[in-house]
Amino acid sequence: MASLTRLALLAGLFAAPATGVLGAPLALEQVVDLVLTAHPALESQQSAIGESRARADIESGRFDWRGFAEGSFERREVVKDEGGFLLNDTDTVSIYGGRFGVSKQFRNGIVVRPGFTVFNSIGEDSEQVLAETQTAPFITITWPLLKGSGKHAAAGERAARSDIMATQFRARHERRGLLHSAVRAHWQTLAAQKRFEIVRRLAGHVADSAETTAQLVSRGELAPLAAQEAKADLALRRLEIGQARVAWLVTRRTLAIALGQETASVADLPDAAGSFPRVVLLPDSGGPDEDVLIKGAVENRADILMLRQRASSEDIRVAAAENGLLPQVDLVLEQTGVRVKLAHSLQNTAAEGRLGVARAAENQVRVDLTRRLRDLKTDVQTILERLRLAGGAYELARQTLDLLDGIATDKGREGVNGPGADLATLSKIARVRRQIVDANLEYALALADLRFVTGGLDDDGEGEGEATTRVAQQFQNLPSER
Repeated sequence: MASLTRLALLAGLFAAPATGVLGAPLALEQVVDLVLTAHPALESQQSAIGESRARADIESGRFDWRGFAEGSFERREVVKDEGGFLLNDTDTVSIYGGRFGVSKQFRNGIVVRPGFTVFNSIGEDSEQVLAETQTAPFITITWPLLKGSGKHAAAGERAARSDIMATQFRARHERRGLLHSAVRAHWQTLAAQKRFEIVRRLAGHVADSAETTAQLVSRGELAPLAAQEAKADLALRRLEIGQARVAWLVTRRTLAIALGQETASVADLPDAAGSFPRVVLLPDSGGPDEDVLIKGAVENRADILMLRQRASSEDIRVAAAENGLLPQVDLVLEQTGVRVKLAHSLQNTAAEGRLGVARAAENQVRVDLTRRLRDLKTDVQTILERLRLAGGAYELARQTLDLLDGIATDKGREGVNGPGADLATLSKIARVRRQIVDANLEYALALADLRFVTGGLDDDGEGEGEATTRVAQQFQNLPSER
């Protein structure tokens, strides 16, 4: 019959951390679903996309039709005439006038202003006054020849539209980053949970051995020192249990943060359920094609696509800024003739500043893109090597576990029951089981890293649950597997 001390130990330190309703164990597919459907950061990403679209609308608004209306009042001194001869006297004439119409700037820079002018005069009857009284249509066409001409007129709009795509790529990259972090936290929580179970199971064996040793000492079959050693071993296992519980608690907290969950207490922290991905042993040479993975990353990684799109936007802005250094030369076509307008800043400080800003932004994007492409090959090679090493460690640990299980079985069959005889083997078995968990964890983390680094996550899906199931499967298989 178990002692009260051992019962208290099993009920206290050996107990797993309590989980509440929110802390129910989550399978990998549930983790993925929570990220794709309920993560708070998703709303922020959509807001960023909406903001980029609003900025593009602001730029597009420059090409809307605009109405205009002008009113005027003027008093003029008009020379009197008599029989066609001008006199020395003058009359004061009041002239009321107005202009109204519409205007539009086209995306090639041309501005069109059609409308009507109306003037009415009140005063003495004279030819001069009659000449000022008219109602007539007019149209003015302004054609920029240098600054603001051609495609440069709509450069701001084109760059803003390109920015929308860049923002969408950034949102996709951030969403995949959320998935990556949550899946890693899920695997780490599962590993911590399994380590805790292994330590707790071993502690149970140690408690049994300590109780048996105490009984043998009380009957005088063992020296009192054996009981002290058993107590010390049990204390050590209790310490390991405490450490394992803390590690498990920390990973559950990390998982909650990765899922964007708000938890009011430890009992609300989520836990992990399920099993690790099946370990596939990679040969020293072969396995997933490194060049294919790198090519796929270049084509599919959302952050690389984002930087390329941003580079396109900055190219447009640089070209527009260079055009802004030119003089403003406009050809103005009117019903009464043709005019040429010239305007240019003598120092051009603002235009040069805009060009400097545009070139700096373009250069920074190019540097970021080059760095990520340069690091890509090393990242893929490193992760593949991690997969190979984790697979090798897993296989070696499994073989060792089989040997130790056989030894434990043989000892039991041969009646080797002395205190510590079986416990030594059980301790080795527990250590190897932890090594198996560590190898499983490293393989799962490397697999998640490979999917993220190579852009191998297909997280878009219209059907309910479609993306969730697909992504969960992708995190459990090598890119070459289906």
